[in-house]
Amino acid sequence: MNKITNKIIVLFVTSLIGIAFFSFNLFVLKDDIKGLYDYKRIFVCFLLIVMSIHVLLHHEFRYKIIHQFNSLSQKVKVLFVIFFSSAAIANLFGLYFYRAQEDYFYFIGLMLFCAVISMVCYQGRTRIFIYFTLISYLLFFSVILGHWVAVAYDIELSFHSIISFANPRMLNQVQSWIIIPVMYFTIIAIRQSKTYILAILPLALNFAIIIALDGRGIAVSSITAILLWAWFDKSLRKMILSVFFHSLIAGFIIKLALLSPLPEYLVLGISPDAWTNIRTTDAGRLAVWIEALQMVSFLGHGGDAFICNSTTFGRPHNSILLILVNWGVISAISYSLLLLYAFKTIYLTKHRLIRVSGLSMLSGFAYSLVSGVVDSPLSQLTGAISIALFWASCQHFKRCEVNNVAITRITEKHFILILCSVLTIGLVGNKVYQRIDNNHYRGMPIGKTQFWVGQNCIDEEALLMK
Repeated sequence: MNKITNKIIVLFVTSLIGIAFFSFNLFVLKDDIKGLYDYKRIFVCFLLIVMSIHVLLHHEFRYKIIHQFNSLSQKVKVLFVIFFSSAAIANLFGLYFYRAQEDYFYFIGLMLFCAVISMVCYQGRTRIFIYFTLISYLLFFSVILGHWVAVAYDIELSFHSIISFANPRMLNQVQSWIIIPVMYFTIIAIRQSKTYILAILPLALNFAIIIALDGRGIAVSSITAILLWAWFDKSLRKMILSVFFHSLIAGFIIKLALLSPLPEYLVLGISPDAWTNIRTTDAGRLAVWIEALQMVSFLGHGGDAFICNSTTFGRPHNSILLILVNWGVISAISYSLLLLYAFKTIYLTKHRLIRVSGLSMLSGFAYSLVSGVVDSPLSQLTGAISIALFWASCQHFKRCEVNNVAITRITEKHFILILCSVLTIGLVGNKVYQRIDNNHYRGMPIGKTQFWVGQNCIDEEALLMK
């Protein structure tokens, strides 16, 4: 194992530890909403900057990244090039040139991060499953502690009664990437003759969280992914459905006994009616989707176009609409085709790890059609690991080998990586510096959430929707 691989492993493990830390955070509480969200973003930016510095300084690091991209199928490489090229054109002629470049190279950094950690994800797959299981417990602790504090101080209980996250949907967004791997780890434990109840507990806790927080979108995306897995995997179908059914029932019981209504009844002597309520509203989604559609243009308006012009939300709560508004029709089509190609791969594969990691990835992207999964920092980082595991699994089982004699246009590719690294370091680093230098604008109203909580477009004039 060489020094470059060791550095990648450190980056990989640090990202997992960071997700775990922020999933149950007792250092920044809800009286500092901006810090609670922004510190997660700063952590992701820190990882991207550290990675970019290594890419900039080490020839071997860049060569390994080039090797990773060359391991992709020709269709995927073409779609990637089209996606980022059309996005670059939209940014070049967009409404907010500098802001667009910051947005663009942040996502370039995330793409490179996926490529880098995919080099060690297959060997570290067990570590991923263990950490995702640990994160399930930590997320539940964030929910149960928030609920118990609300009950203890006789505060009205709701799905906002949590700690560690500014909004319960941001917690659900992390869940969307981890439920399938946690279920896979559960099935492995059961097949190794572990105690059934203990084995299904992490998955049951995830369902308890979803029920307690009334997570309709995450429920649909994760359950659909589980049912697709059962459909595709005939040999495990009965076990998948059995584990799902028992975990769901256990999750419902845990919710009733530990979250609501039993704690309220025991402490306050009341049995609230609210615990049986089911939301039937669209939570403002329809209005923001209509507004986003009105902003769409063929080429796109460039990065940050939606956040700087929306009158309702900071994000359209739909990843395709976000790309349509910011980066145009061609990027949105390329993005959709990449997801369809991944689904085809999952359906046709004979390898369970490809299917599990792929369904985990698609579950997150499915939830992104109704929530800000691709915007929120901790969700982005968890999603990057999910994508990297799928990438690594496909590479391992398909045994894609790049010709070691000559990788075509090697000099140009090194130059592109150097340029991307410099711009990621400069633009992302400056964005973080400005936020910290202004004390996260804590003296101003919270406002709309996107890259930061509030003040995302403090110096920009709205040019659309007038």
